[in-house]
Order: sequence, then C-alpha cells, then structure tokens
Amino acid sequence: MSKGRLLLIDGHSMAYRAFFALPAENFTTAQGQHTNAIYGFATMLISLLKEEKPTHVAVAFDVSRHTFRTDIFPEYKANRAKTPDEFRSQMSFLNDLVRGFGIEQFAIEGYEADDLIATITKRAEKDGMEVLICTGDRDSFQLVTDKTTVLYPKRGVSEMARMTPDAVQEKYGMSPDQYPDFAALRGDPSDNLPSIPGVGEKTAAKWVVEYGSLQELISNVDKVGGKVGQALRDNIDSVIRNRELTQLVHDAPVDLDLTDLAWSGVIESDLTKLFEQLEFRTLKDRLKPILNAASVTSKKIEVEELTLFSPQVEGETLTSDEINSRIAKHTGEIAIVYEMQDAKLHRYAVAFSSSDVHLVRSSTMGGWAQDLAVKKIAHDAKELARYNLLDGVVFDTALAAYLVNPGVRAQELSDLLERWGDGARIDASNPDQVLLTSAASLFKLRKSLETEMSDRGVLKLFTELELPIAQVLAIMENRGISVDRSGLETLATFFEGEVARETKAAHLAAGHEFNVA
Repeated sequence: MSKGRLLLIDGHSMAYRAFFALPAENFTTAQGQHTNAIYGFATMLISLLKEEKPTHVAVAFDVSRHTFRTDIFPEYKANRAKTPDEFRSQMSFLNDLVRGFGIEQFAIEGYEADDLIATITKRAEKDGMEVLICTGDRDSFQLVTDKTTVLYPKRGVSEMARMTPDAVQEKYGMSPDQYPDFAALRGDPSDNLPSIPGVGEKTAAKWVVEYGSLQELISNVDKVGGKVGQALRDNIDSVIRNRELTQLVHDAPVDLDLTDLAWSGVIESDLTKLFEQLEFRTLKDRLKPILNAASVTSKKIEVEELTLFSPQVEGETLTSDEINSRIAKHTGEIAIVYEMQDAKLHRYAVAFSSSDVHLVRSSTMGGWAQDLAVKKIAHDAKELARYNLLDGVVFDTALAAYLVNPGVRAQELSDLLERWGDGARIDASNPDQVLLTSAASLFKLRKSLETEMSDRGVLKLFTELELPIAQVLAIMENRGISVDRSGLETLATFFEGEVARETKAAHLAAGHEFNVA
C-alpha cells in the first residue's frame, strides 16, 4: 500500500514552458510587470493539485548554469541564449507563488533541478511512495519505474503525457533504464551535447536495443559496420562523456525529511495578496477546488478530498415528445446540456430555470432545436451545431470562458461551474445527475461570465463576433475544405528541400551541427 503520492516539479523547466506558451505582451500589470510565466505556472499548479491529488509536493529550481557538468564539459548548455529579461523579472514572484501554495522548494548550487528531483524520487520510492515528476526535460525518463511516472508537457503546460514504463517502451522501443544510453548516442542540441555525424535517433535506438546497453555496444564497437560504425568509433569519447552528463544524480546533498513535503493546502491570504498584486482576477476563483483540499499530520498522512458537492437537482425523465410540448409553452430562455456518443446525440437535459429541469434519453430533438425564436443557453454548442442539430444559441459558456481566460484551451463545464458557479463540484458518480445539475447551473454561470467579460471589455467581441459565427465555423469544421493534393505534395517536397539546404548552410557556418529550431 502506498504511503502517499509525491508530486515533484521542475520549476525552471515548467516556468520556461509557461513563458513561451503564453505571449508576454498579453500578460502585464498596469505597472508593466510581465506575468505570463507566473500565470501559466499557477494555472499548471492548480490543475496538478486538483487532478493528481498529491499528499506531498515539492518544487526544485536551478541556481545557475554552473554545475558539476560544466566542470566536466565547459561547453555544456553554452549554446543557450541569455535568459530573457521578461522571464528573469518574474523569478522572485515565482518563488513567492510556490510559497503561497504551501509547497516546499529546493535549489542547490552546483546541481540542476533534475538532480534534486532524482535524489528525492529515489528516497520516496524506498519509503514506499508513489511519485509523479512534472518536467520538460526528457532525461527524466530514466527515472520512470512502476512507482514513478513522468508528466511530460505535450503543449505548453496544460496538456501532459504520462510517461510510464510502457509509454517509454512504446515511444522509444526501450526501457527507461536504457534511455540515458540512447540519449548519449543521440546527443542533445538543447544541452550542446554533440551528436555522432550521420547517426540520428533511429540508429541510436537500434544500437541500444540490439546490444542492450551502451557499455555492451562500446565493448563490441569494432563489429559495428558501415559509415555510422566508423563515425561511432571516431566519436566514442564524446559519447562516453555524453553518458556521464545525462546521468541524473541520485545522492545530491538534499537536506530533508519526506514528511517535510506533506502538502496541507494553500496559504490563502498570501496567495490572494499576490494574485491581487499581479492582477490575476480569474485565478482567485480557480483556487476554490483546492482550498482546504488536504489535511496532513506528521505521523499519519490522510487526504481528505473536499466533498462539497452541488445540491442535487430533482428532475423528471421525459420523452422527446413531452419535452417538445413543454418547450412550445415556455416563453423564456432554456438551458441545454447534452451527451454525445460516437458523434451522435445520446441524451440531453433541458432546464427552464435553475429549479425546473428535465432529462431526455433520446438521440433526437424537436423542431425547437433549430428554431431561432427559442433562445438557448448551452455549453460548447458547436459540437451539436456542426451536425446541424442546434441553432438559436444566445449564450455559449465555453466560448465565453475562452474569452475570459484564453490561456486555457480546455474549457470543461465542471471546471467552469467550480470556478464561476457556486464553487461546488458535481457528483460525477451519477451521470443523470451530472446532466440535470449542469443544465440547471447554466443560468447562474451565464451571469457570472457576462460580468467577467464586461469587466474585461470583451462582451462586445462575444456578442458581435464570436457567437454569431460559431454555427458557421462548426459546419465548416465538419465539412472540411477542398484542396489540391498534388499541389500540396509538390509544395511539401519543395520546402523540405529548402529546409535541408538552409540547415546544412547553418551547420557549416557554425562549424558543427545544432538544432536550428
């Protein structure tokens, strides 16, 4: 039985991801302080704490670029550009943010954040804990075990791939233990670790799988044929050095007891003050799901998940004909929440008010669904509109939420109700109740989002542009467009040649290969 779930975050790696994922010019305070890295990092923290429900949390930061690795290889990471001033100015706020979340943070001169994470991970595994590592550094894949999973960002800091032993095997064709050998052979332009001329990822992976390890490959290096074999022999010293540099340290001098990492929730007063200083209005609401979400004692860890659910909404189950009749007699707006299965309408709930809501288990809607005179509030109406099933939508909560917070692409209704509804969660164990309660809640959610859009000056954009064209866009997305396939293939071939030519010229100018991206 696990003694707890430890979440470890590579602070610099994820903050940098957030910095480049969100346009700096769109995130500044009235005084001109850039906040995109802080905002993205805070959003990520809230999501991780809510979804992963860790009992223990820690964030590790780099101190400087000088580490024991630069002592071994002075050119290590020497090709990296100077840290942007817009990012540097946010670092002190990042530290304040982590403290406000009630999370321990570590940084040790001479070591990288990944080394601290590796050291803590091994201690936690030995103590019987489950470990989650959130980092954008692929070297961390060597830490993946049955007890440890790496959460690797696929897009910005909002979408993570879960790198388990099976996931590493599927992606690279090898075990996590073999990954550092593969990385040493492949080289890493981002860390300025030289590659072997003519040897790419496929050849490196083939060697590791065929020989089992880099050590065994080196022992049989004279048997490797072809030009790549000679290139390997010519660059064997670089490969051995790469292997030394890619190995994460498991015994960094991290002074801690694992109980020190127990997470007992955010320090609300500190975090609220910081959010006000940085003008993060919506984040204060997004904190609601994790406030008081964990209760920790020093002797025994107990996670008490916040069980504040929205009150259940009672509603009849009606037939399609019955709901059609009710809607025909109704004079005001209605709210709709639906469920799709295999691109087909499965069932839906219709609310006439926050207390008058009904469930319909049917794949059909009556003429009211496309009647412009029947004004509808819905969430992500485009899903129905693309199949020409719904029209007359006067408010779409998914569209409104996007305009209020464009940095978050996934606008789940349950998240919006927690954030801008009454702050309570819907009991997902009862699917019927989810639809009924969600539909009844749309009226209040609409008012909250209208206020937010008005405060941010985007209400006119919503009513005059986004909402009117949503239906047309949905149908266009469903139908697609015509293209000249052969013309596109000709263009693709042309541009591939251009990229190869310019890349070769860049490598010649620099005197060595590097990642031109």
